Amino acid sequence: MEPTERKEQAEQVKRKSIKSFIRFVATVLVFLLVFAVFWTVFNARRQGKIPTFFGYSFSIVVTGSMEPDIKVGELLIVKETDMKNVNVGDDVMFVSQSGVIAGEHVVHRVIEKGTDEKGDFLRTQGVNNAVADSDAVRDGNFVGKVAVHSVFWGKIFGFLADSRTIMMIAVLALVVPFVIKQIIKIVRLAKSKDGENGGENEEKEDTEKKND
Repeated sequence: MEPTERKEQAEQVKRKSIKSFIRFVATVLVFLLVFAVFWTVFNARRQGKIPTFFGYSFSIVVTGSMEPDIKVGELLIVKETDMKNVNVGDDVMFVSQSGVIAGEHVVHRVIEKGTDEKGDFLRTQGVNNAVADSDAVRDGNFVGKVAVHSVFWGKIFGFLADSRTIMMIAVLALVVPFVIKQIIKIVRLAKSKDGENGGENEEKEDTEKKND
C-alpha cells in the first residue's frame, strides 16, 4: 500500500471517529435536555407548582374565567416580573388565597392597581366573571404577567407535558440513534459484499477469457 493511500485511509478513519463522537455528544445532550424537562415538570407537579424555564412559566388554561379572550386549553407563557411592572389591563398569574381554589394558580385581568397599609396590591377579575376577585394580589402570591397565549401551542404543550409522552421521547432519544447506526452498518456491509462479489465476477470473467 502506497503512503498516500495509507494517509487517505487514516484521514477517513479520523473523520469517521469525529462524526461518531459528534453523534454521541448530540445524543447525550438530547437525552439530558429531555430528562431536564421531565424532571422540571415532574418536580413542579409534585410540589404543586408550575414548570418554569429561564424565568418563564408554562401552563394550560383549565377554566373559562377568561373567555373569550383566553380559552380553555390554551398555552399560557407567564413572565416572572416585579409587580411594579404590571399595569391595569394586563393579565397576570397569581396563587389564589381564598375559597375552594386556595393554592391554585389563577390568571385574571388587572382592574385596579394601588397601595394600602399592607403595601402594593392588584385587584383582579376574570373577563367572564361578573364580580372582581375577593382578595387582592400582593407580592407574596404574585407569579408574573402573561406574555403569550396560544391555542395551537396549548395542544402541543399539553401532549408533550404528559409524563408518558416525555418517557417515550426519552426512550426514542436513546434507541433511535442506535437503530440508525445499525442500519448504516447493514447498508455498508451489503455494499462491501456487493463489491466483493463484483470483483470475484470480474476475476472469473478474466479467467474464462484467458482459457478461451
